[in-house]
Amino acid sequence: KANPSTTSDIINANGVVAWSSSTIVSARTYDPNRGVWAASDAPQGSTFDLKNGNGVVAWSVGSAIYYQVYDATRSNWFGNQTVSGSTADLVVNGGTVTWSTASQSFTRGYSNGTWYAGVTLPQAAFFMSTNSGNAPLGIFFVNMSIGSSAWSWNFGDGNTSTQRAPFYTFRGFNNYTVTLTASGIGGSATISKPVTTDTIPPSGTIQINGTNALVLSNQVTLTLSASDNSGVVAEMAFSNENGAFSPWEAFATNKIWFLSTNDGPKTVNVKFKDTVGNISAPASDTIKLDTTPPSLVFFSFSNTNIAENAGGYAVRVLLDKPFPRELSVDYATSDGTANAGTDYTAASGRLTFQPGETLKTFNVNFNKDSLVELNETIVLTLSNPSNAVVGPSATITIMDDDPPAISFSQANFSVGEGDGGAIITVSLSPASGQTVSINYAVSNGTATAGADYSAVGGTLVFAPGQLTRSFTVPVLNDILDETNETILLYLQDPTNGVLGTIKNAVLTILDDDPPTVRFSTNMYTVGENAGNAVVTVSLSKPFSQTVFVDISTAGGSALPGSDYVSANTTMIFAPQQPTSKTFQITILNDNTYESNKTFGVSLSNFFNCSPGLVNANIMIEDDDATRLALRNTNGTIQLTIIGPPGQRCSVEASSLLTNWSSIGIVTNFSGSTVYDAGPPNTGFRFYRAVVLQ
Repeated sequence: KANPSTTSDIINANGVVAWSSSTIVSARTYDPNRGVWAASDAPQGSTFDLKNGNGVVAWSVGSAIYYQVYDATRSNWFGNQTVSGSTADLVVNGGTVTWSTASQSFTRGYSNGTWYAGVTLPQAAFFMSTNSGNAPLGIFFVNMSIGSSAWSWNFGDGNTSTQRAPFYTFRGFNNYTVTLTASGIGGSATISKPVTTDTIPPSGTIQINGTNALVLSNQVTLTLSASDNSGVVAEMAFSNENGAFSPWEAFATNKIWFLSTNDGPKTVNVKFKDTVGNISAPASDTIKLDTTPPSLVFFSFSNTNIAENAGGYAVRVLLDKPFPRELSVDYATSDGTANAGTDYTAASGRLTFQPGETLKTFNVNFNKDSLVELNETIVLTLSNPSNAVVGPSATITIMDDDPPAISFSQANFSVGEGDGGAIITVSLSPASGQTVSINYAVSNGTATAGADYSAVGGTLVFAPGQLTRSFTVPVLNDILDETNETILLYLQDPTNGVLGTIKNAVLTILDDDPPTVRFSTNMYTVGENAGNAVVTVSLSKPFSQTVFVDISTAGGSALPGSDYVSANTTMIFAPQQPTSKTFQITILNDNTYESNKTFGVSLSNFFNCSPGLVNANIMIEDDDATRLALRNTNGTIQLTIIGPPGQRCSVEASSLLTNWSSIGIVTNFSGSTVYDAGPPNTGFRFYRAVVLQ
């Protein structure tokens, strides 16, 4: 608490208490990181209009404005002042201080320990009552942000809040990241802190090779059991006696492990870790290792192929040598690509070899179906040996005997005339476990064998599991500019398969001979005042390659630089783009009456094209002679005077083209001026415009 002699205008806002006392402005805010009330007492003389908001305290003294803020990140108050003359309307909004004088407005903002001319940039900061414990874990969040008026909390578990200082209870066991985004007029800022809601480590047990007290090989099976208050044990790590622990791996209830060498008592240690990273105390089990060589028990094959309709197979299990004591081992089937219950009947059990025996058998039965499918596998394993060492697993492959469908991969193929040949793909659906074959052939469509392509035929063979095969149709190139042509493709006579939906297809040969390039006409006409002459250049067809041709101007009665701007450039036609392009030549206008003039335009330097109409003329029609156009509009004769802008003309009329009378003087300001000559019954039949000097 504070004991000022006289206080006034106490303001409590956004965690800051501020008041003035005589010539001192005091501010207090609680900093939970430090566990103290952070104090500021600023003696600046008599104060006026104290403001407190968004963590900022501001006031005026005479012609000066003072402002300060507590920065929890830096654990200190930061203040500044501005002398601006007589002030009015001091405002604190979003951590930004604004005021104005008679002639100017001021803005002061705070960022990273500094006050400056501008808005306050938000600075996110918060304190948690705790950041570690066991769920359900309730936490008070104290918001110590600066320059913000809106807050968005993300607790890292899918839940959010917009309260300034929320209380939140975490229900799950995990590591969470709590993020606060503080927003204000200066933008937004974000800060994140971790929370742990699980501090109790898991616990568990380990058992080596079940209840056996003796093991004949240092390869053992570990049986593991573990629990955690969160319900999830994530990882485990192992060591032999006095050895280093193995890298962490995903928790499982069984694991193959290798004991340390040399016979005698062997200990295996295990540690468990939960999802948060809490680690258990080691659990241990001990077994005796005796490596007196046992017999090897193994399957008589590593992989055998049996037809689906065989019904089953008798599996033989052998010993590499007779053993003087009773010996036993578990056998079991498991799914490879075959499914127990659908493709075969699962089998498991224990085989016992009496002293001197070296052979035992068990049956695996198959289920016949009519589905087209790949050959499928059953995995056989031996485990839990007594007085023996198990050999590797084995595989039974069930050979499918149902026919698949054979089709072209698509109904339409295409190939460039110059590509040499087309690769045609044939597909099998679905994949088969048998060897499948199909004959293919070709015939003329609009293409002709021997002229456009070479006829082919043959047989495609699909090995088991193979889905696609292909054959090539050779294509013969020529230099003719012609349309695309077609070849017909056929599939027939399948073996171990049936014809699919696309048993016939079409191959289109795309002509690659260059197109002809030409002008659209041999004569173009353009008015002198048109600005540009537009010339069209066309290809005879779309082409698969880029076409280049040069275009240039020359010759004729028109003069470059006087009547037109000479041009010389290259036109480019991109592959398969529109076959026509336009080219503009600038026409130069003058105010001199003259006869029509011409100049030439030509094509040259042909790349990926051949020449057609490569020369044309452009006629420039003079527009400087004064001329007259007449029309009857709503009972009034309207004369349009066309000529150079600014020219003065006498509009004259005559009944018999002999005696002419002036009916008006017109200045043609725009180059085209309309003159009303009156009704058509005035007796005049002819009109003219005479240029006045």
